[in-house]
Amino acid sequence: MPGVSEDGRDGNVVMESTKCVYDDWKRQKDRKDYIHKVNKGFVTLSYHSSEDKYTSLSEEYIPDQESNFEDSCMDKFRLEAVREALERLNEDEKRMIEYLYLSDKPGTERGYSALTGISPMTVHDRKIRILKKLKKFLWF
Repeated sequence: MPGVSEDGRDGNVVMESTKCVYDDWKRQKDRKDYIHKVNKGFVTLSYHSSEDKYTSLSEEYIPDQESNFEDSCMDKFRLEAVREALERLNEDEKRMIEYLYLSDKPGTERGYSALTGISPMTVHDRKIRILKKLKKFLWF
């Protein structure tokens, strides 16, 4: 029987592969052997489980580098401030800002001019005035 020696123990198994595949396999095997050698005398614990169902998981003690609580709070405060500032605008001002900035497909000054019949220069002047007004409302 191929792969088994006469005394019943497993023999060597030979497989054909490319040099690249062999090098990858060898690198993985060497790493596994190294980790096994280095970890002798240590106990490996999983971050995903706990011995006692009443204690918290170890993952809870590792900080999440991609999440910043302070930044997310500040973003919420800024968003709320923008909402409050928009509420202080009159209906025509809100309509223009929504068309130019807040719609799914924001429009242009020329598009707003064509939609409302207001001259493009007047639309531009009003936009600048509204943005200054919003800036004054949002100045912290």
